[in-house]
Amino acid sequence: MQASSLPALIASKVFQAGTNHSNDSTGQLSSLSVLLSWAGSLGFIFVSLQETGNWLATVSHTLSACLSCVLLAQVLCPDATKKKSE
Repeated sequence: MQASSLPALIASKVFQAGTNHSNDSTGQLSSLSVLLSWAGSLGFIFVSLQETGNWLATVSHTLSACLSCVLLAQVLCPDATKKKSE
């Protein structure tokens, strides 16, 4: 059960980033929440490198951190096309 949590987290971030892109909006997505998720992912990368040495865990957490960075960019950077249409 615990092993399936990271793939589910990655899939949810991919789905959320795609939905944000198609809606041209992040809705009520909290920038603090996304920032803390990204920082936590970086912490997991550090721990998996230092403690476990498991390359699969490191790659999975790196992918999660990259997707968190995409979500953070979507929240913090306004969409230029949205401003042009208004």
